[in-house]
Amino acid sequence: MAAIYWISSLSFTQKTEPFLPDYVYHTLEFAVFGYLGLRMVHRSRTKYPTMSSFVLALLFCIGYAALDEVHQGYVPGRNSSLKDLLCDAGGIAMGMAAYAWVVGKADAGEWGRANAER
Repeated sequence: MAAIYWISSLSFTQKTEPFLPDYVYHTLEFAVFGYLGLRMVHRSRTKYPTMSSFVLALLFCIGYAALDEVHQGYVPGRNSSLKDLLCDAGGIAMGMAAYAWVVGKADAGEWGRANAER
């Protein structure tokens, strides 16, 4: 969260425009945040996350994304927009899906069998 806050505090001028479009950065950083957010509330690392874990992580992450957009509205050279918040939410969903996929593989024992064969 501190890294997202710091990145959101960076001011961009015409000479320091980011290399990629803004929505790419929003999606990528919040995909990592969504992955870590679901990992934070999920109690078991070997069983598939419950619906309550998904809902709690989603509410937490999207709430923080909304606060981040408000914060960006006060940073010179930055603005807050609904499009950015939607990109944040899409990134969060992608990160949570990636976490569920990883845990699902572990739950099915696919990675455990591969490691046992070595």
